[in-house]
Amino acid sequence: MPELVTQCTAFDTSSGQIGRCSSPFVWVNTVKTHLRGIYRKLGVRHRRDAISVARERGLL
Repeated sequence: MPELVTQCTAFDTSSGQIGRCSSPFVWVNTVKTHLRGIYRKLGVRHRRDAISVARERGLL
């Protein structure tokens, strides 16, 4: 699931859209929780920064 969230985030997909496309049982809060974990691991605070760092590290 975190990998899907990371990839969808790179395409400027909203948290709600990520939840709906990944599974009908994934709540928006679940997606936001994954995003917070991704931000923490990348050392960033914003989606735009997460995308930039992930691309620099070859994660996207």
